Amino acid sequence: MNRNNAQPDRLAGPAERLLQQQNIDAAKIHMLAVRDLSADFGEGRIDPLAYRDRMWQLTGGKTLNQTTAELTGIAERAKTTGSLK
Repeated sequence: MNRNNAQPDRLAGPAERLLQQQNIDAAKIHMLAVRDLSADFGEGRIDPLAYRDRMWQLTGGKTLNQTTAELTGIAERAKTTGSLK
């Protein structure tokens, strides 16, 4: 970024926007899987140990709060860059 006039050195092109959209789509799919798992647990369709194991697999060992914070950050960055629709 040029500090004199606060203009970016270059604007994001189609490839960058495509990558951003792919990341957003992947985050949506991931969050839907977490939501469905939580719903199954909340409705008693799976036991607490199965919930914990599946959540561990989905999040890579992160808690639901950590995962939600990461996805919120992705959404905020996408909104800032204009790629969130």
